[in-house]
Amino acid sequence: MADVSSEEEKEPDEPMTDAPSDDEDVVEIWEPIIWNEMVGDFTVSYVKEVGPEEPKKPRVREYDIPREPIHNMKDVPKGWSPLDDDIDPSNVDAQIQRCEERISENIMPSIFKGRLKLLKKRRRKERELIESEPKGLSWNVVQRLQELKGIKKFLQAESDPYNHLSSVKAVMKAYSKRFLHWNHGLVTYWHEGTMLCSPRPRDIEVLKLLVSEEEYKTGLWVEGGSSHPSRLPGNVPPGPVKMNAARGNQYRFYPRTNIRNTGPDNGGVGVVSASSALCFQPEDATGPFQIKMNMRLKTPLVDQFS
Repeated sequence: MADVSSEEEKEPDEPMTDAPSDDEDVVEIWEPIIWNEMVGDFTVSYVKEVGPEEPKKPRVREYDIPREPIHNMKDVPKGWSPLDDDIDPSNVDAQIQRCEERISENIMPSIFKGRLKLLKKRRRKERELIESEPKGLSWNVVQRLQELKGIKKFLQAESDPYNHLSSVKAVMKAYSKRFLHWNHGLVTYWHEGTMLCSPRPRDIEVLKLLVSEEEYKTGLWVEGGSSHPSRLPGNVPPGPVKMNAARGNQYRFYPRTNIRNTGPDNGGVGVVSASSALCFQPEDATGPFQIKMNMRLKTPLVDQFS
């Protein structure tokens, strides 16, 4: 990529007549990735290069513990908050320990007694789920397997409208056999039940490459991305996202979230969405949601898990 910081030919006194206004959509144009370079990079795993999520700063109590319990929010000391943002929301044991600490502080104890009851119920449920899966799986993987089971059921009921079912089954089997792990910030790409790359950072430029050719018009599954399964679909913002608009190639990416009920619509019908995959639709809105891709790997990195 050219060095945009070079000032050899820069004319600072010349007015910038082509500068976009604040109201105009600015679309960044990337230099295309070369296929030969990309195929080689797909075999590289970034697991060791991407470290774990940085721990949050521990909670610091800036107030004294009252002798008598406080039950009214108007009476809580300055700086007090019911939020515990320093604790991993998926770490139920840490959440339980914090609730017990909060109760002993005598400030709004009823809030934390109720929360503690729910957390203990949640821990029992988590243990049941862990015992239902193969031994040795992390809690993040167990959570993701539960989500994938719901996605699988949805796709089967809807006759696999996005051609994702084979990949969902393969991902589930890879997790169960501990071939695939949940890696913070990394994704893997899947196509028709085959894993196409080693874990790597999500990169919109890679997605551009995958959808740049039209030899295949099938589903592409993007697995992973965020630090916790519950935070999927990851770093791609809700669509549409226009790319390469200046070249006339505009794509709309619609990240589809995990199975969840979003509540009844105006007609009283519950809305259900499925999967964490990216669905592609041409700018002219023709045809169903789909991913256009062309993987030129001579041999797949992983055989199908079927």
